[in-house]
Amino acid sequence: MNNEEIAIELCKKFNLQFIGLKVINYRPYIEFICNIHKDKGIQCKRFDHFKKSKNGCPYCYGLYQTTEDLINNPKLREEVIVLGEFKKDNIKIECRCKICGHEWMVAQTS
Repeated sequence: MNNEEIAIELCKKFNLQFIGLKVINYRPYIEFICNIHKDKGIQCKRFDHFKKSKNGCPYCYGLYQTTEDLINNPKLREEVIVLGEFKKDNIKIECRCKICGHEWMVAQTS
């Protein structure tokens, strides 16, 4: 199997639309569109990183989120109010429970 065939199979596995392969600084990159995050447009990821990843789309994996993305998350929307501004997935933000009013600081990665 060549790189393009491997990339197409991985895109099918990760529910992505394969766009193509390109070379940047002598390294192969895969271009794709996530079927869940089509609004994010064409994404590009190094081919060797893409092969090792558990989820091809970084947005599906939870990276590159905005405060609005967190607020619109259906898991959070029912029970949690996001009070702080989201900056990075490992920086804590302030949240409040809608049920009991408890406030706490949490990082998305914790």
